Amino acid sequence: MAREDPTEQGGAEPAPLSAKAEGTAPGNDRLAGRRVLVVGGGQQDHGVDDPPIGNGRAISALCAREGSSVAVADIDLASAEATAELVREAGAEGVALEADAADERSAEQMFEAAREALGGLDGLVLNVGTAAGFLLRGTSAAEWDQVMAVNLRSHFLGCKQALDSMERGSVVLIGSVASREVLPFPAYGA
Repeated sequence: MAREDPTEQGGAEPAPLSAKAEGTAPGNDRLAGRRVLVVGGGQQDHGVDDPPIGNGRAISALCAREGSSVAVADIDLASAEATAELVREAGAEGVALEADAADERSAEQMFEAAREALGGLDGLVLNVGTAAGFLLRGTSAAEWDQVMAVNLRSHFLGCKQALDSMERGSVVLIGSVASREVLPFPAYGA
């Protein structure tokens, strides 16, 4: 990840990042033998040449460094595959899955494919969210419904599937501070 050079602005030379901060340090095997499904594990780069790593991609890579096998699910299969490749580069089993987490049948198929690929599931990370519309007047009912489906229904469906897919394990729901702040995106804030 590229950082701005403060010396270009007259600042001091930055301290070098540690291997842990750079994401290159070995893990501590805290997730050895675990099988984790990361939903929303790809990322959209929006045309940025050197984008920072997104939450889902970073979570997938960290799980792999800590010894977990990882199923990376995303609505964009190519993006999920790019993350799964990072998982494999970290020495873990990584599989990419294409799924719409807000669609009930697609969510069922995603969990089935993840269980089959990894031999079961011990963990789930739901890292999906979207925003649409601007202010109340600029938000259509269709945009509202889409945001609610992705940001709420997908978490409900994921938790429901996790109950049937894991004998025991952990579920992590990623949220946003937007639920506590005033934003011009009413559906996202809701």
